[in-house]
Amino acid sequence: MAIKLSRVFLVLTFFLSGCSIIKPPEPLDMMTLRTQQEGMFQCGSPTPLQVVVGMPDASGGLRSDRIAILFDEREIRYLAGARWEAPAPVLIQRHLVYYLNATHCFKGVGTEGAGLASRYRLTTDMQRFHLCYYSEDSVPYAEILLRVSILDAEKGQILESKIITFKKKSAGTNQSELMDALDNVVSLAMQDASRWAATVLRAQ
Repeated sequence: MAIKLSRVFLVLTFFLSGCSIIKPPEPLDMMTLRTQQEGMFQCGSPTPLQVVVGMPDASGGLRSDRIAILFDEREIRYLAGARWEAPAPVLIQRHLVYYLNATHCFKGVGTEGAGLASRYRLTTDMQRFHLCYYSEDSVPYAEILLRVSILDAEKGQILESKIITFKKKSAGTNQSELMDALDNVVSLAMQDASRWAATVLRAQ
């Protein structure tokens, strides 16, 4: 009996010591998108219109909080060591609200839960938002492609739609350079979307 107990003790001791050697996985860096004021479109005076910005639609690979990488236009991977601080569609929705508000063209801009009484709704189909590699050792491009539409809820019809796309080569392959490239294309897309939406809605 003493021999059996000794063996059990040795196995348990080895197991516990092995557990102390196993390191927990490193936490992922949480990234967000910066806003850029330079070149932002603004109106001289606001209209009485209010605009609701819907949650962007996106495919499964873009609906998560992982930073997507597209290899050779076919294989989807995710950036190691980092993730968005919220799912990508949430970040794009926040930026659309921010940039539309910053135009000073509308009485109010918000999401569905903001309680706005508005007949106009901005919808977005987020088709591409990723880092794009054409080979394993290449410097990637940041790319975004959005299809934005303005819906008149009273008439139940789409007033106008627009495809917005931007691509920019990263300055390098380290994390900060990749994030700068993504910031840049998102800022350009948001400025284009807010300028277009303001022009369409002010004509109503």
